[in-house]
Amino acid sequence: MNDNILVFEIWGKYGMFRKYFTTSSPLSYSFPPRTTIIGIIAAMIGLNRDSYYEKLSSDKCNVSLEIVNPIDKVKFSTNYVDTKKLKYGTIDGRTRIRCEYVKNPKYRIYVNFLDQELQQKFKKILQEKHFQYTISLGISQHLANIKFVGEYKIDEKSLSEEITLHSVVRMDFIKNLKIIYDEKLFPEYNKDRMLVDFEKDNDRVPKEYQDYIYERNGEKGKCILCETDRFFKVSGENFLKNILFM
Repeated sequence: MNDNILVFEIWGKYGMFRKYFTTSSPLSYSFPPRTTIIGIIAAMIGLNRDSYYEKLSSDKCNVSLEIVNPIDKVKFSTNYVDTKKLKYGTIDGRTRIRCEYVKNPKYRIYVNFLDQELQQKFKKILQEKHFQYTISLGISQHLANIKFVGEYKIDEKSLSEEITLHSVVRMDFIKNLKIIYDEKLFPEYNKDRMLVDFEKDNDRVPKEYQDYIYERNGEKGKCILCETDRFFKVSGENFLKNILFM
């Protein structure tokens, strides 16, 4: 792991991160799974579809996500078109599907590459906003805005007491979850099961699933207070966050 970590923000009007178990009426995760995030990174760099699973796997690319805007989901109908039946400008085979979307999503992404050269290349891409492919939030019609926040120092910390984490957290990293209520604000914890990695030698074959916990209010919430064996401190000028990798 490099001593520095890259941080950027991504947001848009809508996002759709389809849950793997939904079919005819798609439901969306509240935030992009790790596999979606590395797909976004690959699009920025210019790596072809299905060619980046090994290069951006968990042991070569550390990824963390922080929810910035509170999670707000909406449902509305979307017209799907059978493009195979498109002839001379006329469209047949429309299908109306009711889908779930995340409204006004905004996330802060943390990326740390094992390959120092690749990390510097990605930093330059973020600084110049010179992305090789168009970036979207899950599906192509939901275009994304990108802002490079900075490059910060990252330190691994070990402890035997509770710590406040700003990122989403894998459940298997938590020893004990703390829930503290007060009159003005109380945590709204949610849990989702997501894909972590694809098999390296097989196209889009799932390798590992994990449960993730998150606080739906984002920066306006209370983050996640828990006990864990280790965490990562990201620090810089006017910036201090505690995270775990996805």
